[in-house]
Amino acid sequence: MKSKIGAWRVGLQLIVLLGLGIAAIAHADGATAPSLWFSPLEIHFGSVPIDGRAERTVEVRNLGNAPLSLSGGEVNAPFSVDFATCAGAVAGGESCHITYIFAPKSGGDYEAQSSGITDAGPWGVKLSGRAAAPEIVVSPRSLDFGRGPVGGDYPAQVVTVTNVGGVPVGGFAASPVSVPFTGGLGQCANGLPPGASCHMTFDFAPETAGVFYKKWTATSDAGPIEIELQGRTYSGIAGTGQGVTPRAIDFGPVRVGDTVRQTITFQNFDPDYPIVNWDFSWIADDSTIDFDYTTTCGESLPALEACEVTVRYRPRFFGPDHVILNVLNSQGIIDIHLWGQGAAAEVVADSPAIDLGMADVGDRSGEQTIRFTNLGHGPAAVLGLQSAPSFTITDSDCGDELAAGESCTAAVRFEPDGYGRRDESIALLTGAETVPVRVLGGMMTPKLALDLSPAVVDPGDTITLRLSFTNDNAAQALFELGLNGELPAGLAVYEQTPQLSPDCGAPTLSTSPAGDDFSLNGATLAAGRTCVVELALHAVLTGLWEFDAAAHSHAGPSAPDGAQVRITEEEDGPPLQFFIPAVVGAPDDN
Repeated sequence: MKSKIGAWRVGLQLIVLLGLGIAAIAHADGATAPSLWFSPLEIHFGSVPIDGRAERTVEVRNLGNAPLSLSGGEVNAPFSVDFATCAGAVAGGESCHITYIFAPKSGGDYEAQSSGITDAGPWGVKLSGRAAAPEIVVSPRSLDFGRGPVGGDYPAQVVTVTNVGGVPVGGFAASPVSVPFTGGLGQCANGLPPGASCHMTFDFAPETAGVFYKKWTATSDAGPIEIELQGRTYSGIAGTGQGVTPRAIDFGPVRVGDTVRQTITFQNFDPDYPIVNWDFSWIADDSTIDFDYTTTCGESLPALEACEVTVRYRPRFFGPDHVILNVLNSQGIIDIHLWGQGAAAEVVADSPAIDLGMADVGDRSGEQTIRFTNLGHGPAAVLGLQSAPSFTITDSDCGDELAAGESCTAAVRFEPDGYGRRDESIALLTGAETVPVRVLGGMMTPKLALDLSPAVVDPGDTITLRLSFTNDNAAQALFELGLNGELPAGLAVYEQTPQLSPDCGAPTLSTSPAGDDFSLNGATLAAGRTCVVELALHAVLTGLWEFDAAAHSHAGPSAPDGAQVRITEEEDGPPLQFFIPAVVGAPDDN
């Protein structure tokens, strides 16, 4: 009885080995799935004025072949979201845009997370923004035109207004200064973008003798501006005394460790007597003073001559500074007010995380542009830009320094040298800090697990080959998923209709005439899913056999995997080859 069973097994082996004459093909209709891509993944709105408004968009693409619908994403004030073009289903191959709005009503730094789900998987965008009040520095704040004759020539003096904040400053308004002074807002009436300066020019045109003093006031979005103006004139008799200008200087924000200088002029108006007995001292609340001075006035300033005091400001710490330089001499006491602010750069990227999508190996993706903005009060020394192994910075207008309020850009491209998902960082390098940008590209390729069971069989038995494909992408489907298998000599495909799990889509199976090769193609696997395919194999020849393979997909191949099976002869049965003649041509002896 056992010999007949053995003969039947060998006969079936021969039928498989000789072939069925045609390749067996399992057909099915194509499957569909949505596949999500979006960028940027993070947004920084930068500095936005209180009661102002800024908008940014996120591009959403459906890389699949089935409709994609988004839901969720709600955020709280001062952020809001508009799904206008993404409100309905996005067809395969189409795109839409999500618009985010930042409209702060009070100062401070804000963050939010906009998260939701789609037919393809989850999505989310991180939001950041700063609500900033306008900030300006006005210097000098006190002008002294000195002493001179009625109708004399008095040089004009200039006041500089600088926007040291991260938002535009407008709302400048003022009446012209009254006689004998002239001047006003000038070009400052047009407003100031971040980092910009404007100038206000003042003149002294006296028509009568006397002592003149005015406090001129202007308004702006950043607050009031006050400028002190003074001058003295005489008629017939030469003047005396001294003139000092400027008498109030604001150095504004200065990077910690840097040094800036301003000059104060002392003029001796006496035609006969020098100014002597000079003494300089500091008046300050803090014993640590970040100001210093040098002077050309010496021990004596001759009649009708001028000298200078150069004030240096070198902040050692962050924060505001205010001191008074008290100058005592034979003409009196002069208090010169000095302000400054120890400042640092604070550079942010407008898109701290981006996804550049897919690119073929050795090819390149489209570019995305990153804007770097200095939100701090001090300048940033730009040392360079740093690319990443798979991402190249192709163009940039970033120079050697990024002043407060200024921006520069860099274009990034994905140039992979292999398959798979890339998650790396590029960076803007500055003297104080590194400003990283997370850059992503590509897709995770499928994972493949192979199994042959049972692990030990007899010749002629049926073996199940299990192919498990896993898509670890969060929201991107794998298309053109499959496997080309070359079976070892001891195995052959037994049934041409595979068993498929519901997540496999509709792949196509074809086998060679001999059943030793097969090709599984066209599976579609949604994000986060696993597809299991089972094929029935036949145990043909004894031995230890190993099957190795790797899956393929539009995103690239998987890592290879392998499985083993041992085919053993029955211990009490005759050798397999004894039954071969009976199968191929022995006469029937009943």
